[in-house]
Order: sequence, then C-alpha cells, then structure tokens
Amino acid sequence: MRTERAISIYLALVALVTVAQSVMFPVYGYESDGTAAGGANTVWHVLNWFMALGLAAMLFTTYREKRRLDAETATDLRPWIGANAKFYLAVLVTVAFAPNWVAAIFEQGEVGLVWYAINTALPILFALEAIRLRRATSG
Repeated sequence: MRTERAISIYLALVALVTVAQSVMFPVYGYESDGTAAGGANTVWHVLNWFMALGLAAMLFTTYREKRRLDAETATDLRPWIGANAKFYLAVLVTVAFAPNWVAAIFEQGEVGLVWYAINTALPILFALEAIRLRRATSG
C-alpha cells in the first residue's frame, strides 16, 4: 500500500512538472531571434530521467492491474478495458520515448514531433494512473 501511494505521488508530480515545462519552455527556451537558448534543454534532459522512471513504474502498476483483472470473472468490462488501455498506451509511449531519449542523450538526432506527442500523452497517463493508485490505497 505504501509503495502504491508513493508511486501515485511520484506520477502526479512528474505529470505536473512535465505539463509546466511544456507550457513554460517556449517562454524561456528560445532567444529573441528564434534560436535555442543556451542550456535551456538541460531541464528537459534532467526531466527525461524522471519520466523514464515514471514510465517503468507505470508499466509495472498497469501490468499488475491488467493481470489482476484478467484473472477475475466479473461481467463488468469497463475496468478491464480501462486497465488494458492504460497498459498498452504506456507501452506505446515507452516505445516512442526510449529511442528518442537515447538519441537525445547521445545527440544523435532526436525527433521533435515525437517529443510533442510524448509530452502530451505522458502527463495524462501518469495523472490517470496516479488517481487510480490513490483511490486504491485510500479505499
């Protein structure tokens, strides 16, 4: 229970920071001539480590929930569909995140459009899983 609560808090915080960074980066991340500001990408590089850890935690918790609901014989499909959707969307975001993150680390040509998709989907997924984990631990 304590682990799930900690993961819930962690995912919620990473979701909030990712959204804040996505909104604020255009304000401080570029010079007046449109070029990238020196060191502005450092925040993203640090945040990527937290996002990677969050994805690992999310894969773990959503897979565990998916397996639990797969074993149930309940007739209500809504929780089962939700658990499967979250798990497979987490897999999809991870598959997009991993190569782009490695490319960013080694400066080998990351794809900016992929980052936009990740930075849009990841906070939503993290927030949904944080809410589910929070409800599971409090009730």
